[in-house]
Amino acid sequence: MTKDVLHVTANGSKMTKSDNRLLNGEEAKLIHLLSTGKSVTEAAGVLGIADKTARRWLERPHVREAYQEVTKSVASLVRKQIEGLQEMAIEALKESLASPSHLAKIQAIKIVLDRIDPETLKVAQTVTEAPAGPVPAELLPYVNEEELGLIEGIMERARVRKAEADEKVTPMRKTG
Repeated sequence: MTKDVLHVTANGSKMTKSDNRLLNGEEAKLIHLLSTGKSVTEAAGVLGIADKTARRWLERPHVREAYQEVTKSVASLVRKQIEGLQEMAIEALKESLASPSHLAKIQAIKIVLDRIDPETLKVAQTVTEAPAGPVPAELLPYVNEEELGLIEGIMERARVRKAEADEKVTPMRKTG
């Protein structure tokens, strides 16, 4: 199969390079509607034709080839856009990981870990406990930054009180 390229003629009709058969205006509209994400049924409704008619048009070699070429072009464009955003996304994740916000760090870590194949990490599946901390791991996505700050503040005050209590108890033990 030769590479099909859509050409627009002076009157607005389109044809494929491989068979030089023109797409009529309705066929071109069908391809356009499908390329914008409409289903065959939706596109047929917009065109005022039966679903069966639209499907029959798509079986025509010149229409099928034109549609495949448009689909390939759209897919290629989307792939290039995604590739262009990958570097920005990675930088944003790095910034989130370096953020003073614990919630931002947790969300960034979750995003990264959700996309890693466990086989590549060779992680033992025997870990059943949540990481040490005041909030269980499964609840962290539902705790906002302000709440997390309050919890950390409470935990820090408790640590200070414990340290003070330990200082008071230790001298008494030594004298006894």
